[in-house]
Amino acid sequence: MLIPGMPTGLLDLLHTPQRGLGASQAGLATVAHNIANAATPGFTRRELMLGPLDPLRGVDATGHRRSVDRHLGGQIVGQSARDAYARAREPWLSEVESIVGDLGPDGLGAVLDGLFGSFRGLAASPDDPAARQETLARADDLAAHMRRVAAQLGDLAGTADRRLREEVAGVNDLLGEVARLNRDIRVAEASGGDAGDLRDLRERAVRTLGERVGMRALDDGRGGVIVLVGGWRVVQDDGAEALVAVPDPGTGFARIEIAGPLSADVTRDLGGVMGAHVNLRDTEVPSRMTTLDSLAWDIATSLNARHAAGFGLDGLGGRNLFTPPAGVAGAAAALTVDAAVAQDPDALAAALDPSGVPGDGRNALELADLEDEDLALGGTATLSEALGLLQAQAGQAARQGHASAQREGDRLAQLDALRDSISGVDVQEQLMWMSRYQRAYEASARVIATLDEMLDTLVNLR
Repeated sequence: MLIPGMPTGLLDLLHTPQRGLGASQAGLATVAHNIANAATPGFTRRELMLGPLDPLRGVDATGHRRSVDRHLGGQIVGQSARDAYARAREPWLSEVESIVGDLGPDGLGAVLDGLFGSFRGLAASPDDPAARQETLARADDLAAHMRRVAAQLGDLAGTADRRLREEVAGVNDLLGEVARLNRDIRVAEASGGDAGDLRDLRERAVRTLGERVGMRALDDGRGGVIVLVGGWRVVQDDGAEALVAVPDPGTGFARIEIAGPLSADVTRDLGGVMGAHVNLRDTEVPSRMTTLDSLAWDIATSLNARHAAGFGLDGLGGRNLFTPPAGVAGAAAALTVDAAVAQDPDALAAALDPSGVPGDGRNALELADLEDEDLALGGTATLSEALGLLQAQAGQAARQGHASAQREGDRLAQLDALRDSISGVDVQEQLMWMSRYQRAYEASARVIATLDEMLDTLVNLR
């Protein structure tokens, strides 16, 4: 009994093993492609899809399947952004700590202690020109250290701003690449082609994009991805918006905006490396600068009040030790020894009573005793304790930054290992598939040889 559509003659039967040969060749080509890309970053293993041709007409290679877990892929993109943020932020925090946390003999803490020590020396020898010059030098050294730390923090913020601007061009290139790959994938798949390698390229581009800027990538259901930054679509289909760095008129630093009619400001929404630059510039440095300015204000106002209550060798009082700051903000960057004292060491108010000049050093002793009074942080800490808090905050942030970088890196490594187990190439497994396809090829060839012998027998019948 013949089944409709079933091969009926020997010549017709030849098509079945021929299809088997073709399927085996396609399988071997797939294996060869996988093995060749075993070490290619981001490569996704391919599997040949085979299906039977009914009725009894052999096999058909229906295409390739990429071994992917889409949910895992989304997790990796997000974790890559967090890892890049933590790794980029870690050296910034270490730099801040090195600026404000110098505990050496030339650090800010040692200089502050040196000033109070010089007040004690001045109290013991108020009429000694060397003691007066020493105290004046210590006060000037403290002011210079304050200004230098403030300047270094400002320079660090400026460096972060410059690097933020420099990232924009590379991010725009990646946005354009994702849009272009959206188009190429759609075209390839619409014509029945295999876009697996193009999809791998797009996945790598999306991951790199996440590392640079932090974003969300959504499947549009039509072979493309939609890229969102701060909730705004920057890639859809084959179109990409550009990011631009726009100077902020208030700070002079860059705002990152989406170009075009929307001009949406996404600075606060950035992640990855760009987000780390923004965090350093807009959060870490301003926080340390605020504490430093508060300390400079407390030093200037408290020492000025005590110094103004005393008298110099000329019997005059009411003079400031430091130039009075205009306000708390910017106090550290503006801290200097008052000109009237800086130009005349005899103006240092060591005496508490003008009639006791030159031997009266009681006001210098009062200045020295300020070291142990709660003059900082709203009257809750000494000046040294306030400085210690600044240094402790910077040190703690640096340690947390290091721990965060380690933690996020470990999480990413785990996800990458899981991806490799799903999508990576196991060479031994591929060799096993190669052996299977080889045996299938040999079997199909044997069928053809058998049919050829049968045809030869039929032709030679007499």
